[in-house]
Amino acid sequence: MGKTIFVTVGTTLFTALIEQMTTPETLERIKARSYDKIIVQYGKGARPAVESFSFDGLDIEVYDFKPNLTDDMQKADLIVSHAGAGTIMECLRLRKRTAVVINSILMDDHQKELANAMSRRQHLVKVDSPLDLKESSTWDAIESFQPVPFEGGDHHFFPRFLDSFLLEPKAE
Repeated sequence: MGKTIFVTVGTTLFTALIEQMTTPETLERIKARSYDKIIVQYGKGARPAVESFSFDGLDIEVYDFKPNLTDDMQKADLIVSHAGAGTIMECLRLRKRTAVVINSILMDDHQKELANAMSRRQHLVKVDSPLDLKESSTWDAIESFQPVPFEGGDHHFFPRFLDSFLLEPKAE
């Protein structure tokens, strides 16, 4: 049996990620790495140009929202996501291989800071831009990545970790 990629933007708008993940070029890269299914949760954005169909043997499913994404996350061999804190935490809890893509359109850098920190700790792969998903080297890095499991235990660690980035006074 093949592998599944789950792409999610949660409740946000991240058109560039959805568009890049559904280009023929990216779909070919996915297929070349033995994936046979991609599930795309596109959130508030426009429905991707691809519909639920098969791209040269790669099954594609798209939807905007579901009450709960856990089932799709559990089935996935790889999660490609925006760098939202809630989604990252769920991926870590499920111990899923995860690549987070930075949404540079956001006004502040909290996603970038969180992704950098979790990447340094080797819990996930950080992708700086959706355009990087065009590169074979990006997919090679994602495929070869072996995450260090996030050991929970301290239920206050992650909120404190986020607070250290989000509540720091900004220099003016």
